[in-house]
Amino acid sequence: MFTPHRTRTRWALATLLTVTALSAGCVSRLTGNEGNLVFSYVADDSVADFNKPIAIGARLDINVRAAGTNELVSLESAISEDPTVLDVVAAAGSDMTIEGKGTGNTLLAVKAKLPDGSQVSDSVNLGARKPEKLRLWHHCSNDGAAPYLVGNEVLVPYEMEMSNGQPVIGYGYWPVDLAPATAATINQTNKAQQHLWLELSSTAGKLTLTSQIDTTTLELDLVEPSAIDDALMDGGAAAKTAFAGTKHYVLIRPQTGGKTICQANTEIKATSTTPDACTVQALTIERKGDGIVNAWGWIEIEGKQVAKCTFDVTYPKAADGKGITRSFEVDIVDLRKP
Repeated sequence: MFTPHRTRTRWALATLLTVTALSAGCVSRLTGNEGNLVFSYVADDSVADFNKPIAIGARLDINVRAAGTNELVSLESAISEDPTVLDVVAAAGSDMTIEGKGTGNTLLAVKAKLPDGSQVSDSVNLGARKPEKLRLWHHCSNDGAAPYLVGNEVLVPYEMEMSNGQPVIGYGYWPVDLAPATAATINQTNKAQQHLWLELSSTAGKLTLTSQIDTTTLELDLVEPSAIDDALMDGGAAAKTAFAGTKHYVLIRPQTGGKTICQANTEIKATSTTPDACTVQALTIERKGDGIVNAWGWIEIEGKQVAKCTFDVTYPKAADGKGITRSFEVDIVDLRKP
């Protein structure tokens, strides 16, 4: 009897956060060559494959733990057999950071102290490559161009690959050119492996991302909030049904010229027009980490009774500052009925 609510709650929360594999904590692991230690790093693709090449110029943080017990260890040394391929640039506690330096494969050897004070050694094989393909796309559109709001920080998904499709990993290496260069800057303080964190300028116009390693391009149309002229509810049929006595979440996306604005962080208000049926409020969500893409535009609906819940969503800065309001509805149904 509780299953429908649990199913819908899982949908709402998963959609609410739009969390990617990285922020969900997916990890590639491998037991070392001597069987004493387990090496791992955060991964967002081909998780089962530990030996993915690291991009030349990129870094990777590797955690080391005791095999079997999974206890944290204290690294006493971490050495690359060939630092011209992979260099160990930092090692402290149970973590080390390596950087891709040149094409090839090499051995990473470590000595570590276990919690009981004993010392063990182990090693893993890893390599570095220059990626041969770059994929870029929009989260909110399958088109080659999509609108974004000026002044926003946005996440543009990307993947580096070899020509055979093998992922190339690491953070801190973003092989793209921005044109015009003044239209955005790449946030270089993060360790994102699946997103370009772009800080968009406050000037409307077109931004083109061009790959430095192949012919891939992607366009972002930077628009003012005053360009918003419509809105839609995301999530399909599942978004349009809520249960009485529970909270339900829907994502409202602003549009301009018939196109959805990606990751729009702008003022939004929500008001229930059927207060006996539901209460409605616009949420303020702080985006953290690499995975929460759709942090803004979420509306919380609390169903009071079985009825049709209608509500208005207003963008005060839309329509050249005059603002627009759009109406939406959600059916409030009985949780106890199948």
